[in-house]
Amino acid sequence: GKVEIPSEVIVEHKPIRVQIHHDGNALTLAEIAWNTTISELRKSYHQRSDGVQIWHLSYEGRQLQDSDTVGQMSLRDNAVLLGTYAVSVEDKECDISSDIKVYAFNTAAQLMEKYIEATRRMRHFGSKLIFEEQEIDAVEGGGPSLHELGIHSNSNIQYQASSYIVKVRDIKQENELDITVSDHLDINQVKELYVQKAREQLEMYALAPEDFKLIFAGNEMKDDEKLYQYGQYRLHSHSIIEIRHEELKVHIKYRCSGCGEIVTIRASDLVRCRHCGCRVVEKLRSTKFSLRYLAR
Repeated sequence: GKVEIPSEVIVEHKPIRVQIHHDGNALTLAEIAWNTTISELRKSYHQRSDGVQIWHLSYEGRQLQDSDTVGQMSLRDNAVLLGTYAVSVEDKECDISSDIKVYAFNTAAQLMEKYIEATRRMRHFGSKLIFEEQEIDAVEGGGPSLHELGIHSNSNIQYQASSYIVKVRDIKQENELDITVSDHLDINQVKELYVQKAREQLEMYALAPEDFKLIFAGNEMKDDEKLYQYGQYRLHSHSIIEIRHEELKVHIKYRCSGCGEIVTIRASDLVRCRHCGCRVVEKLRSTKFSLRYLAR
């Protein structure tokens, strides 16, 4: 006789076990049917883990949608689904290290963004991430996933901040200088850079770091703090840092032996004329006599 073949064949699949790894913990869910959705798996984890919430799951680097089923994703028995995991991002120059929670489907750009947010600093153009001595693509809007890059739980990544320019403005002296800085510099080093440039470009030979304070966003910048700490106030390239002078410093007037101009010098200053650079000055006295000072 004639044998009829049914148009649809229903195949019964055995239930499987699924492992969920999330935030350093692992949980096995048993007897999972093939029509179980990802949303249902997340709810089961939530119930079995004392209320721990997983917002997303991934499988082999792919983000799973809540409506996806175990069968649609062709999950095998003991398949491992990932929630978040931690990677270590270290900035050696600034001596800071942070554990950043990521998903396997995140990109390097998203990892960079999470790190910047966690450390409350600003990202400067040219800053980069290094993994296994290779720069990884952290360009916004695309790029390979962390899974594709081989960045897994407890991976170690280096953050290298680029240098950038800030503007140091002295309202009292009516000048403004561009200073090239890096996040790892402390504020006293920034002041020293300004003093060096002020001497070279403005001939302000009597200026010293202890003569002034730096002010940014209304906050006095402490000498022992690092520049990256002011990222929380949105210090970035071409930000304006203002100078507040210390008015209690005692200056004494001298006459330059070279050009005859009057210069003011403190006891701790190097003896040098800010007009001509001459290093011999005379203390102002009566017309009968004067004392001459040679450069130390």
